[in-house]
Amino acid sequence: MVFPMSPTDALSDFGRSYLRLAAEVWTRSLDVTSSYGLRAINHALAHWGNLNQPHLRQTAALEMQNYFIEMASLIPFAIERFVTEELPGRERRGAAGLVSHPGKSHLIGDKAMMLPVRIAEASQGWALYFVPSEWAQSRLGERDKQFVLVHAGLARTPLIIFGIDHRKSDLGSYHEIGVALLVRPRSNPRDLPGLLFLALIVNGQFTIDASRMLWGYHKALAGNMDVRYGDRFATFCVDAQDAATLSISFPRFGGSRSSGVPCYIYSVPDHAKDGAAHRTVLSRSATGEGVQFGGAVELHLSNRPNCVCQSGSRSDAMCLCSMLRDLRLPERPAANGWAEHVSGTFGPATPCT
Repeated sequence: MVFPMSPTDALSDFGRSYLRLAAEVWTRSLDVTSSYGLRAINHALAHWGNLNQPHLRQTAALEMQNYFIEMASLIPFAIERFVTEELPGRERRGAAGLVSHPGKSHLIGDKAMMLPVRIAEASQGWALYFVPSEWAQSRLGERDKQFVLVHAGLARTPLIIFGIDHRKSDLGSYHEIGVALLVRPRSNPRDLPGLLFLALIVNGQFTIDASRMLWGYHKALAGNMDVRYGDRFATFCVDAQDAATLSISFPRFGGSRSSGVPCYIYSVPDHAKDGAAHRTVLSRSATGEGVQFGGAVELHLSNRPNCVCQSGSRSDAMCLCSMLRDLRLPERPAANGWAEHVSGTFGPATPCT
């Protein structure tokens, strides 16, 4: 016999969900605070007597910045999980933390994919530049209807160039170079900033097909991409057989770690109704991580008129080298970072409301 749920049952479920939300925020904030506090103590003990050195003060300032960023992301990320996973009437999770019934399966070619997509092992480098907002606005194109730029003052907008070496993931093993702007959805300009990709280059066809179907990311194929690791640098090159093509080298450094940090990624999927803006949450963890101001990032742009990193058969293709050359980027970025070991999950693309 099945008994219908009473209003009291629904209220009880809501109360338990609300308590889980509060517990998650509290537990996570303690974890983050204790982790950063322990690192600060270890760093101070290791450099006792030299605490007034400029580079130590810079490291402390960066650690403090990362701490506040991670703490600021706790509540909105927990609320999003509360709304999408914990509210009464949503899917229930079992004791193992798994959804009690299978989620939606997506067929990519002849392979079935389930969300969230997992990243088990990767390395990542990134560089942050401030570019003219007028230029950034021109690059939004039709997406101007869905997104607004994040302004950093002095008519500048943050632009990020990154490289990721995906060694183990649900989308396979592949290399990636990307360029993104920081934006917010126009429907909710108070929402957290996130990445909007201007260009993505990979060396695997499967990730191109899967990313377009699952999230609406448009990637271009460069089959000869490679990542070369040195003691101090990692170099991502578009064509390992041609030194004249696009490449970027990131310093390898850092001993910090982070866990479950949310990152928003915005897109307009092909299947979106009325071209609605969508948001994907990347939950990212890392070890061997470092952040610094103005590091020795080396960006080499090809001088060839037809950039090999884009397919000439695509109507929406752009030459990434030409796009970056127009910016006349400074020799060193405003900030850059490296993470030796990255893992995480990509959730589904959900409409921004």
